[in-house]
Amino acid sequence: MLLKPVETYYLMTLKQLQELYKPIGFDMVPFFNDILSINTSNPIKLNENDQIIVTTYDFMLNVSNILTNYLLTPTKSHIVIDHILFSLVLGLSSYLPSIFEKSLLPLEKVFSGTDSLPERWESCVKRTDNAFGYGLG
Repeated sequence: MLLKPVETYYLMTLKQLQELYKPIGFDMVPFFNDILSINTSNPIKLNENDQIIVTTYDFMLNVSNILTNYLLTPTKSHIVIDHILFSLVLGLSSYLPSIFEKSLLPLEKVFSGTDSLPERWESCVKRTDNAFGYGLG
């Protein structure tokens, strides 16, 4: 397989990326600054002229178009908002008491064919392995 990094990686400024999401009012600079300010004693502060590498430019462009079309159309905006809320609840349900996960089991069965939930300790080990990977081994 021949690698083509010039065709794969797009170097762009935050201002250029911001232009993709401008119609829906998503401000990139504060978003990235919030993510990167984990270390409060030495936070990383970006400005709109800082460059980032985007590996999925076409995907981001398509997402921007979909969000713009749906969020700016009053009869369709609920679709995107409902999807975001559903994804948030589904993604965080494993951190809630197990009764919440059990209530989602019928839905999980339809999506993936799973009849039962893994033991809680197995989920914890899996999350730890995903977070630390090689270092855990």
